[in-house]
Amino acid sequence: TQEGSFPVVTDPKVPWSDEETLTLLDIWGKDSMQRALKGCLKNRHIFTQIAQKMAERGYMRTVEQCQTRIKRLKKCFRKKNRGNSRPEYKFYEQLNRVLCSSAPSDLPEVTYDAEEVMGDDESPDGEEDL
Repeated sequence: TQEGSFPVVTDPKVPWSDEETLTLLDIWGKDSMQRALKGCLKNRHIFTQIAQKMAERGYMRTVEQCQTRIKRLKKCFRKKNRGNSRPEYKFYEQLNRVLCSSAPSDLPEVTYDAEEVMGDDESPDGEEDL
């Protein structure tokens, strides 16, 4: 890391600018980031990458700040999205694109026929039924 090149905002009370938030959403919303986050229980290393990418774009935030900001944005999006009308929310479009993009065309559907995977007389673990 380049120490001293940008001041790191370590005070969690310093508000995020709209531009900074949009940059965070852009980085976090990338397909590669979303794939890495899916099914990942411990995701600190991914948010470390996000914080590094933020730094590359001139925004110095800690890993915790990035995680907290995303968590709060998602919570606000879900809360505002409960109604039927499109909510007036500053970051709605960006969050909607990321959080609601699991359309069939985006993710390949994988289906299995049970007979193809297992023979008729096989149990799922390969053992005979007792």
